[in-house]
Amino acid sequence: MVRKQEKEIRRIITLEELNGVIKRGDPKPRLDNVERAKLSRLVHEKETWTLRDARIMIKEQFKIEYSEMQVWRILRSMNMHHAKPYILDKRRPEDAEDILKKTCI
Repeated sequence: MVRKQEKEIRRIITLEELNGVIKRGDPKPRLDNVERAKLSRLVHEKETWTLRDARIMIKEQFKIEYSEMQVWRILRSMNMHHAKPYILDKRRPEDAEDILKKTCI
């Protein structure tokens, strides 16, 4: 009896899929090679990027929305790697290393 009900449920689901009652999501659009090359140029124009910045830029330039994780994967596939940004203090003198050496000696 249970098998008969399972078969009937599968048949109904299959019929609904065929009739378009159950909608399947369209695959997300992907960047093609030309768009990837343009993305590479755009990313190299600016010295530092966050994934959020890159994600917003892709959305604005290409009208494609990705998660930050997918942006990370795309940039990684283009041989771009991330690193923790080095914070530069604006008050630091240009000859800070020389001053440090003089005081330590």
